[in-house]
Amino acid sequence: MLKKDSLIEAKIINGGLFTINVLNSNQELLAGKYSSQRNPEESPNDNWSIASSKFLKLSNSRASLNCEYKQVYTDQEANIFVSRVLDFYGNKDLSALVITPESMGCL
Repeated sequence: MLKKDSLIEAKIINGGLFTINVLNSNQELLAGKYSSQRNPEESPNDNWSIASSKFLKLSNSRASLNCEYKQVYTDQEANIFVSRVLDFYGNKDLSALVITPESMGCL
């Protein structure tokens, strides 16, 4: 799911391939970085590696799913992307980052 008119949305549709990285429980700062306003031309830093010559994998992520874009549903408040998972990597020794309203100070 991506917000309407996201810069990433066009890259996914035009490129056809993308990666979903599930952050581990120690990567809350990265969650804040990538969920806030930032320069769209910011190049990936040393937190990223290239997997299979096509996909960017976030170092120390809990899981990474290499995906092929299939369709997007645009009739909702955010665009819902449908894809096919081509490859999956998971590290069961890491717990996933779960952000709750309480952890964000919303309650």
